[in-house]
Amino acid sequence: MRVEINTSQKATKLAQLENIFQGFIEDKMSLFKASQEQVAEGTCVAIPFDKYLASLWMVLRIMQLLDEQEIAKKSGVSYESLCAWKQEKSFNDLVTAHYRELLQDIIDLLA
Repeated sequence: MRVEINTSQKATKLAQLENIFQGFIEDKMSLFKASQEQVAEGTCVAIPFDKYLASLWMVLRIMQLLDEQEIAKKSGVSYESLCAWKQEKSFNDLVTAHYRELLQDIIDLLA
């Protein structure tokens, strides 16, 4: 899916999208931190913090708003690590799940 933004309102729309996405990341990271307690108890599988954060930022790659170099920098990982993760089905499944959740959040806001 490609997001089209009218150029006369592009800056405003991008700022709104950035705010929505920042809230989305904050919510997901709160849930991630809470899930780490379950990992400590052995009730779920762990994923490294930086890998999870990169999977969130990859949503903006799907939307063609960030490139992979920027995502690596924002996630605090090397570009090579990000490229390696992109080859993993589990990482791509996580990115897709985040993308769907973000789209649902946007739809809910508009409804």
